[in-house]
Amino acid sequence: MKLFNSRLMIAVLAVLVLGGTLAACGGSSDSSPETSSNTSEAESKGGADSASAALKSAEEFVQPLTEHPSPFPVTEPLKELPPDGTTIDFLELPNPVAAIEWVQIQEAAQAMGVNVKRVRAGEGAQGISSAMDTIVSEKPDGVVIVAVDPVQISTQLKELQEANIPIASSSISTPDAEKYGLEHISYGHDDAKLAGELDMAWLFANSEGKNKNYVFYSLPEFAFSVPNEEGAKAKLAELCPDCELRVVPIKASELGNKAPATIVSDLQAHPETEASVLSADSIQEGLPVALNAAGLELEALGPGPIPQNILQIQEGTQTAALGIDLGTQIWTLVDQIAREIAEQKQTGAEARGEIVKQFLTHENAKEQDASKGFLPYPEFEERFTKLWHGEPWPGGK
Repeated sequence: MKLFNSRLMIAVLAVLVLGGTLAACGGSSDSSPETSSNTSEAESKGGADSASAALKSAEEFVQPLTEHPSPFPVTEPLKELPPDGTTIDFLELPNPVAAIEWVQIQEAAQAMGVNVKRVRAGEGAQGISSAMDTIVSEKPDGVVIVAVDPVQISTQLKELQEANIPIASSSISTPDAEKYGLEHISYGHDDAKLAGELDMAWLFANSEGKNKNYVFYSLPEFAFSVPNEEGAKAKLAELCPDCELRVVPIKASELGNKAPATIVSDLQAHPETEASVLSADSIQEGLPVALNAAGLELEALGPGPIPQNILQIQEGTQTAALGIDLGTQIWTLVDQIAREIAEQKQTGAEARGEIVKQFLTHENAKEQDASKGFLPYPEFEERFTKLWHGEPWPGGK
């Protein structure tokens, strides 16, 4: 907008100078100032109309997820349970979200009636590769992997596929993941890009289009961070071409401890920053306290709030989050393994890899039990077990 205004001012000055020249030569200058005024008013009105249209577009884009969650992903009954003794290996990455995923996968496995084992990965690509070597050697009946770049484990994926071992995956956002044999990826490339678009549109709408300087805090070590960033950039370019978006990486090892200090330092170096999209809401764990201590404010949200994020939203110290139903997401992975073992085709949102989402704000966060994470479908366990066994799991909560 600054460039546009500068050009408009030059055009106005040129018309005024031209009018003065004509007056000195005896010509009439009546029409020139009028033309300039009309042009300026028209351009101003056009800019206002454009801003209004952008705001309306952002509001309409996020509206479906402001009041209700997206549809439950699994609707078809499982035609056959896995055989007795079936074992699923879970690759657990060294981060707080993976620890929550492990709790959910144990409960899903118990409800399904299968065994599950976690194989913990060490830090970095070598740690993940070594853990996958362990999984291959154990020859489980199924494998669940989350937020791993398939390039890092391509050899192990090929070995598992050659052994006809089903793989259920989530948060793997490589555009060509199919060439590694991964299908029906939950929160894959397109869904992760959509999350970035939704987050940016919500922030833009929440500020009524007034915020102009944004920062994206990425997690380069997580595959979903790339399309999430792409989505945020694309949506901001669509809504506000003159707005700014910086990108600042956050290390996975900083989650849950050092991330707030990194963000505070970045904001102190860039005081013009008004709002932030994050590739994962867990980056904000402990951030409100750090911001307050530094005398800073920041409107921010990202996908996948963990319990601490929900508590912060309830307290009013965190702006909002794009809630991702982690429980349903993980139980869907166990469901996918069972359907592959039964050679049953996946359908609907499950086949498309869509996960349940809803914007979580101070108003609707009050309905959530923060200790259990984001639960837009509190009865999700009963829904799954009815699909698996024909009736709700008696061990459900």
